[in-house]
Amino acid sequence: MTMTTHSNRSWLPGGVAGAAFAIVALVLAAGSGVAQGKGDKPKAGKLPVCTEIGNVAKWDGTLWVCAPDDNSGPDAGTATLGGLGCTEVGDIAVYSASKWICEPELPRFVDNLDGTVTDNDTGLMWEKKVDTGGVHDVTNAYTWSQTGSARDGTLYTDFLETLNRDVTLDSDQVCFANHCDWRIPNVVELQSILPEGCPTTVSCVDETTFGPTDGLYWSSSSATDPLAWDVSFSTGMPGPANKQANNFHARAVRDNH
Repeated sequence: MTMTTHSNRSWLPGGVAGAAFAIVALVLAAGSGVAQGKGDKPKAGKLPVCTEIGNVAKWDGTLWVCAPDDNSGPDAGTATLGGLGCTEVGDIAVYSASKWICEPELPRFVDNLDGTVTDNDTGLMWEKKVDTGGVHDVTNAYTWSQTGSARDGTLYTDFLETLNRDVTLDSDQVCFANHCDWRIPNVVELQSILPEGCPTTVSCVDETTFGPTDGLYWSSSSATDPLAWDVSFSTGMPGPANKQANNFHARAVRDNH
């Protein structure tokens, strides 16, 4: 593998705006919030605000409804029905890591427990990496282009094509995490999950949430041919690299709103 380093990397200006998205979030018991859903539940624009004390927003299989909280304890309920009545004003009930918890606000990054991570600041959904082999393995590396300029390298013909394939071996799932619109992030999106001034001795990304990481990652952003932008997950900095000569890692993303 040909590695490229960049001594003059710098943060790119700007950011990626998007609508906040969360895992199942229920309104607080005092009733001043809005519920949001994930998974196979439709995202219904404006969801009910429950005004009756003790009521929470619940998914009844067809609609979001206001109903009494008939569960008790922080571990009550499931990701589909029920929930936790939060008594602190401003708190919401969030289903996270197989249990209900009360939080003052939704965390920025949420592990959806299906191999994906949602960024509540940008609304983007990210692929989570693993170290167990397969298309999501952190050590996989790809070329951006085969011809030198076009998006025809293994980054697109192997990695993305596999994620967006609509028939899987077990036939139980359509595409990765049941989404067929995965893409390579642009350079600003790729930097958006890394903190500015991240340490240079360890990975910049939160590996507990995003999984293991390794080295340089391709973005979809072209520089002057035959170059494209990559981002170092060790320094957080972008730099141009030859599309055809370099094998870098990939982390897929999709628009979640």
